[in-house]
Amino acid sequence: YWRPERVQTASFLGFGNIFRVKARGNGSIATPLGPIPWNGDMPSHIGFRPDSVRIGTDGGGLKGKVISSEYRGSSLFLRVSCRSVVVIMEVDPHIGAGKGDEVTFSIPRDSIVPLR
Repeated sequence: YWRPERVQTASFLGFGNIFRVKARGNGSIATPLGPIPWNGDMPSHIGFRPDSVRIGTDGGGLKGKVISSEYRGSSLFLRVSCRSVVVIMEVDPHIGAGKGDEVTFSIPRDSIVPLR
């Protein structure tokens, strides 16, 4: 459930963020969100769950613009445009981000799952 091996399984299990990757040849992979250091077998895709995204990182992270915001009681479901893709996030509703707002976020490395 937490670390599926295939793109289809990850999609079925709610990994809303699945991106194709390419080898960079220097111990990293190229993703639409930028390079990620990588050791081991080369995946064709990576994925991460919407609830693994962290909003408001100190001193860095990715920046994006909220294109939709949906309150779901105990969480806020955001779709954020970042670089050439949309990142789906499930975050604390108290952050109060709405459509058009800029947010800074990060994806913890251990939550990124290699997929084939």
